[in-house]
Amino acid sequence: MFEKFAIWPNLNGWIDLQSMPRYFPGRNILVKAHVNPLIESKNYSSFDASIKESYVTHNAKLISRKGKNFVVEVKGCE
Repeated sequence: MFEKFAIWPNLNGWIDLQSMPRYFPGRNILVKAHVNPLIESKNYSSFDASIKESYVTHNAKLISRKGKNFVVEVKGCE
């Protein structure tokens, strides 16, 4: 089913799966950031500099990796 809907690439077995990177540019990830926690807001879970506390957001994408660190883009942050 995952292959049919292009959610998961067509793999030829366990060896192919193990050779794929776990974290790759463009992958959506969960991160803690200063985001709007109000569900009813149109900017829900998007970056908001006025929020002092960090919350987990699904609106984050991995941009690149630099050594042990990752560069992440959070929706609404420039």
